[in-house]
Amino acid sequence: MSKSLDKLTAMLELEPQVVETLEFPAFLESLKDKPERAGTAASLFVREVKKAGIVDVNDVEPYRRPYFEMLRRQGIPAYKAFDKVRGSHRFMLRLMRFFEGADQNGRELNQFLVIYGPPGSAKSLTVDSMLKVLEGKVIYSVQGCPDRENPINLLKLLDPEKLVQISEALGLLERNSDQTVKHDKLADLMKTAQEPCSHCFRKVMGMDKSDAASAATDKPNLSCVKVDGVRLSSRSSGLSVWSPSPRGQGCSLPTALRQGNRGMIRMQEAFSAKDAPEGEVNELQILLEATEGRRLPASSVECGSSAGFIPLDVLIVAETNEGAWTNFNQAQPDPLIYGRRSRVFSKPHNTVFSEEVKAYHDFLAQLKTKPKFDPLVLDVVASLSVASHMRDDKDFDGPDLDTRMRLYDGEVLAVDRTAGTPGKPPMGMGTGLASASSRPVATSTAQAPKDGYNVTKLWEKAGNEEGMTGLEMGFMFSALSQLARFGIDEGLEKPILKDGEVITSLFAMAYLKSRVELALNTPALEKETKAMLERCLTYLKRAENPTDTPQLIEKRYRRWLHAQVFDVFAPDYAKRADEVFKRYRTLSGAIAIGRDSFIDNSQGQNRPVRILPKDYEFMGRLEKAMGITNSEEVNNFRRSFESDLIARVAELATISGEESVDFNNLLSWDSHPDMKKGIKALLDQEIAEKIQRVLSEDVNLKSDDRKLKDASIARFDELGYSEGARKEVLEYFKKFELWKS
Repeated sequence: MSKSLDKLTAMLELEPQVVETLEFPAFLESLKDKPERAGTAASLFVREVKKAGIVDVNDVEPYRRPYFEMLRRQGIPAYKAFDKVRGSHRFMLRLMRFFEGADQNGRELNQFLVIYGPPGSAKSLTVDSMLKVLEGKVIYSVQGCPDRENPINLLKLLDPEKLVQISEALGLLERNSDQTVKHDKLADLMKTAQEPCSHCFRKVMGMDKSDAASAATDKPNLSCVKVDGVRLSSRSSGLSVWSPSPRGQGCSLPTALRQGNRGMIRMQEAFSAKDAPEGEVNELQILLEATEGRRLPASSVECGSSAGFIPLDVLIVAETNEGAWTNFNQAQPDPLIYGRRSRVFSKPHNTVFSEEVKAYHDFLAQLKTKPKFDPLVLDVVASLSVASHMRDDKDFDGPDLDTRMRLYDGEVLAVDRTAGTPGKPPMGMGTGLASASSRPVATSTAQAPKDGYNVTKLWEKAGNEEGMTGLEMGFMFSALSQLARFGIDEGLEKPILKDGEVITSLFAMAYLKSRVELALNTPALEKETKAMLERCLTYLKRAENPTDTPQLIEKRYRRWLHAQVFDVFAPDYAKRADEVFKRYRTLSGAIAIGRDSFIDNSQGQNRPVRILPKDYEFMGRLEKAMGITNSEEVNNFRRSFESDLIARVAELATISGEESVDFNNLLSWDSHPDMKKGIKALLDQEIAEKIQRVLSEDVNLKSDDRKLKDASIARFDELGYSEGARKEVLEYFKKFELWKS
């Protein structure tokens, strides 16, 4: 065998299902340092989720960072274990709180979890992620036990005095000075212990005649028991799946619970089956004992071979829809009996724009050929999807839908106040960074009450109904797949694209409109679905004339396109903005302390420079752009600018959890909202005039303008625009005079 084959053989080795075998005394001794070995399935789940860690905001794509920054400020963990369930971090926090309660031996330990939601809301992906957390994780069970008995259960066969002695022998007992028990760690572990199963009892007592060793035992003794460290597996044991099936087919629920013992059982469409025929018992009734008593009657699995109960330690997660769950409960003699033994969580559609874009990137990455899209196509598609999931303006008393989408996405707008943050809104945190599709920095012109909007309160105001309707992910992936097919012209009789061209965002809007119109023709549409689709058509409506008011999708597209074109024509925007900011800060700092000069050290020399009339004129123009014209307001602003600026940056550092404030790194042209507004107004007007000239029909452009035009074409190419797409975008930009936006 060659060396390469030797290496390959080694690489193909798999981890064994049984990782180690211990004698029972050795297992007990190990609990001093590793008490988790005797823990519950809920404890294992919580521990492994937290062990996987929290997503670091610096590790995600730039366009997603504002959202993750917002999560951090809100105290909402972004668990890595659930990262594939895009935009569901609030839901996952609720889910983790439930299992943390179970980990603490709370009431949740005696309840099962019901997850319901609309089709395509990632219910299945959520449960897939939960199963993946437990897949391959090690539990310790009694060797040979068909139910993977927790070894700690066997101690229930001993009397309390012996348990205290064992605890002391293991070093798990603390005594007071008068020798009374102060703390018994073994007793803590025993709080979740259950009565042993019949199989283990018979084996320990020497009643299993098929086991020669047990039969030869003179006196029952737990020291003869062996304990295996076993990996949970969806292919062998510890993780199971169950769904209702016709009589005589499929797996019974008691059997599936037994198969998932010490791990998790997934109950798909759990409450969709019809009730049991008259005279028969619905097998779902076994859930009542499986949760409240954490056990199964042995006779529910097999009759005659065993007695008593099978101890059950399993996460029970049921997937269903709201209608099936409601109908099931209403059919019970006691409609609340299952409700008392369960926690019901609604799983909404995603309402986070950047996370929707990320889901599309994940989807497209699996295609064999990379589709040809312009840089804003995915943003347009994601906007429609997320908007369809959210409350419409007419149903919501508050900021408009576009503003709410931006706030939900973590944009720090002038209208935003994060929960628990007093005073002024944090500044200098960016306003929507470029996405993986080259979406440019977004800016806010939204208006709001003086105190701004609180994102948490917006979530609360939207209520649990938000996200429970809308375009499902399957619909969006289908549309995206077809758009990708248009952008891959190989094999098509009549290719959509010419050679070297790309699918544009404007084409994507038109295509999405046709898909929604087609969906509206579906027979027997529910009233709610029809209303949602009609709402989507409104969002996709295009303006015909420059005087028309753009609808939601086009409005968002114009904002991104405006910023993108400005970035193309002024790539040094941030540098120039910082220069304006630093100049004003220097001048106002000198004026604030009554000086008519400032110290210039730009050349490495601390030389005084007199403040000239042109400097005052510069400050006046900037202040006017900020809306500060009254002489008293001007003087107050100049005097307080530096202290106000530092206070805002210090507040930002506090919100971000920084122990010390690094002003040099945090201070920038967008650190102060009024200053940002003024600088942007000045620079945007200057750049708009250049763009207007360059896009004019004048063939006699000046040399500088022609160079700018040539350089902008090159930058459009770098962004991913084809020649035809670039021309279409600029024609659209010119037609609607977007430099005025």
